[in-house]
Amino acid sequence: MSRKDYVAVAGLIRSRLPYGGTTTHKCHYAAVADFAGGMADLFAGDNPRFDRGRFLVACLTPVA
Repeated sequence: MSRKDYVAVAGLIRSRLPYGGTTTHKCHYAAVADFAGGMADLFAGDNPRFDRGRFLVACLTPVA
């Protein structure tokens, strides 16, 4: 995969982040974060130069 693909996947995951502070939102956020971590593991196994931390920040930082 290319950087363009990783950016697209991170954007898609980020678009699924919930907003708000309720317990339901926190559980949903945890599920999205878990999925993002799984995808990062998959990508890191495929590409030794893949930056897992950078990908997770891109996935889990809400757009202002």
